[in-house]
Amino acid sequence: MRERASALIIDKKKLLLVTGHNSDGYWTPGGRIEKGETPEECLKRELKEELNVKMIEAKFYDEYTKENSFSKEMQHTRCYLVKIDGKPKSSSEITEIQWVKRNYKLRTSQMFQDVIIAKLIRDELL
Repeated sequence: MRERASALIIDKKKLLLVTGHNSDGYWTPGGRIEKGETPEECLKRELKEELNVKMIEAKFYDEYTKENSFSKEMQHTRCYLVKIDGKPKSSSEITEIQWVKRNYKLRTSQMFQDVIIAKLIRDELL
């Protein structure tokens, strides 16, 4: 099973979502947790690579397991509320950055919407 760490970066009740080459969907920054790496170490590495920002803080928020709607493999995702230093900038991996409100219209996985977005709204973070 694929293990993923996900950064929930929120500013003024808007969530940062990204997309990459040849994708019609959006997701939160982060990525696959490498062997011997903690989820926090993964986030620190991925945020630097993907958005050229420094992670200041990561606080566990929630987790879920589902089939990844893009790769079709089973994935366990650990989501963290993350504070960053710096302004996110697209890298060679990321083609677009969007700050979205609770009623966004971008394509994301249904499980992400049902679990994480719903909880962020209940917790009044979005």
